[in-house]
Amino acid sequence: MNYFDIINRCLVELNIKKQGSFEEFVKPDHDKVKIIINRVNSEICSSEDWWFRERKTTVTVNGGQIEHTNTICGKITAIVIDNTTYTYEPDFEKFYKNSFSSATYSLFNDMLLFPKLNEDKTATVFYLTNNYAQDSAGVEKKELELSGDSPLIPADFAEPVLVYGTCMRFKAMPDHPKFKHWNAEYIKALRNLHSQVIRSGGEEPRIVLKRQ
Repeated sequence: MNYFDIINRCLVELNIKKQGSFEEFVKPDHDKVKIIINRVNSEICSSEDWWFRERKTTVTVNGGQIEHTNTICGKITAIVIDNTTYTYEPDFEKFYKNSFSSATYSLFNDMLLFPKLNEDKTATVFYLTNNYAQDSAGVEKKELELSGDSPLIPADFAEPVLVYGTCMRFKAMPDHPKFKHWNAEYIKALRNLHSQVIRSGGEEPRIVLKRQ
């Protein structure tokens, strides 16, 4: 379901006439719906370290340098160089005082900081993207803008969480005849999305009890 479909689905729920083309969304209510859809999408995506935000890329760590431009659009979860996982060092000043530990990295402003290496290395970076939408070609972007854009939330879950979440916020009146229905459907859809967080038995939380 793309952005155009989601907007029309919201309009139907809100008892507002749906439109035949994206260019016809010109009324104040249309603009309000579009704004709220993006707000709900952003709130949901940023609320958890969702699996659908997981990404992997590579960056070049130049030998003899500490500072490297950070091109990662998101939250870094791990960095691996030569099969070694680098540990995050929150005290970035250590890198400028030459008092850092080996196999560590840090962040300062828009820079990634690494110990000076003897030669160029390729680092594999695992991260959670901060882009919450994608265009019709699958290129990620910050938010929904064009008719063919779609949310990063998987299609099976995107429609109910965005449509019912948007309708709730559009009316924002608990005494509205459909508010309880929208709220219940939104909570159910969000619960279904959360149920997919654990994708493997190996990810299930365990409590280990040790005998004394």
